[in-house]
Amino acid sequence: MVRRARRFLKDARQHNVPSPHGDIPVYVFEPETETPRATVLVAHGWTSEASFMTLFGERLRHMGARAVLLDAPAHGKCKRTRSTVVDYTESILRVADAFQPDFALAHSMGCFAVLHAGGGGQPFRRHYDFKRYVLIAPPNEFGAVTREFADVRGMTPTARIMFERHLERIAHRRLSTFTASHLLRAANRPALLIHAKDDFEVPIRHSEAIVANCPSAELVPFDAMGHRKLLSSPQVVRAAVNFLMKD
Repeated sequence: MVRRARRFLKDARQHNVPSPHGDIPVYVFEPETETPRATVLVAHGWTSEASFMTLFGERLRHMGARAVLLDAPAHGKCKRTRSTVVDYTESILRVADAFQPDFALAHSMGCFAVLHAGGGGQPFRRHYDFKRYVLIAPPNEFGAVTREFADVRGMTPTARIMFERHLERIAHRRLSTFTASHLLRAANRPALLIHAKDDFEVPIRHSEAIVANCPSAELVPFDAMGHRKLLSSPQVVRAAVNFLMKD
């Protein structure tokens, strides 16, 4: 599946954005127009890579926008072997500095990273002001993700608490404040949330909670697309791009 997906990157220009921890692979879909209408940073989810987001890149290009896709640390062609959401956020900030995107579009855990970059806060002393977001199947509470991980790994309650405290030291914040709702409110920008009703990896209640706590956010639900089929749906791609490119 990865080999097939990477073929769709052939129309993108590849760049390497330097960082203290190694180069960040970036793939740029340029529009046919001489001057892009906008630039959109596109972030993939955990255990995924930039090639899985190429339908959005192609659609944005055809709409006259520049799409900037990146491989997160330890994903795709990035040579790093370990990653955290904080590492991913740092990569997004560096790519944003290099390409100055107007908007952000992300899937799953990539939503946390772009919101962290846009909402700011520890461990970073800066943020990037994305003007609009599209968040596809976003998790809301990072603590819920860690609890699920601990259950799957069979951790004892004590081990889970120690694990969560370690993550808090990395993030320099309490897990209770590390939520998509909190970060989106801090960014204070409009957001379109897209979620499948049958998503069992990240249930739609996560998006419903975000929208309930963020007046600037709206939710568009889809049927029978699970967590990943959303990325290959023409209806989803159209809804996402239309939201970003609307006047």
